[in-house]
Amino acid sequence: MQSQDAEAFLRDYAESHKKLSELGFTPNSTSLKTTAKYRTILAQEAVGVALAAVVMSLGYLYEAHNRTK
Repeated sequence: MQSQDAEAFLRDYAESHKKLSELGFTPNSTSLKTTAKYRTILAQEAVGVALAAVVMSLGYLYEAHNRTK
């Protein structure tokens, strides 16, 4: 079922892309720069969340280790 969903998505995406191209749509450089900016921010946030999770996990393991002594 998942492969059917992926195929349907790709088919719909290709049709939409073709229609936009036929209508003359081309993304301007400003929108591309904005998208890149948001992707960078999102990546930085993901790294921050991952780092916080690692620090919390290490803290938990440290406390658990100290309790067993």
